Amino acid sequence: MQVRAWYFVTLVLPALLLGTSFAHTLEMPAKLSVDAPTWMLFQHTLYAFFAYVAAPVELGSIFTAAGLAFLLRGQRPAFYLLSSAALCLAAAFGIWLGFTNVVNAETGRWTANSLPLDWAAWRAQWECSHAARFVLHLCGFMLLELSLVMWLPNRS
Repeated sequence: MQVRAWYFVTLVLPALLLGTSFAHTLEMPAKLSVDAPTWMLFQHTLYAFFAYVAAPVELGSIFTAAGLAFLLRGQRPAFYLLSSAALCLAAAFGIWLGFTNVVNAETGRWTANSLPLDWAAWRAQWECSHAARFVLHLCGFMLLELSLVMWLPNRS
């Protein structure tokens, strides 16, 4: 029963996370077409609570997937699928650290009157990093689901 509960949490957290990165990806075409002041308005107003809610969910996703892989380390192929899922989720977090958050820190200092000439490159980095994160979140989630499908036939 403990593994089933762990699986439940391990599926819920990345599902929530996948929702955030999918939303960012769906917003991307519209956000790439707006002018600098509008994009800055979005950046400074829409995402304030992402750090408070999505950050713990993201870290929890990584740790629960890795923990479940450890719990099922003797169950092949579920172990390999879970390990791969944890790596996908960790890689997505790495993209956030190396690309998305860099833009967040930079644009946090900007105002509508102090936009740099290369603001569009910063915007592209932010938007594309979220699209890459979506792909990794989706792959991680699908690997988690597949691991459950592979693990369940062995259980009654």
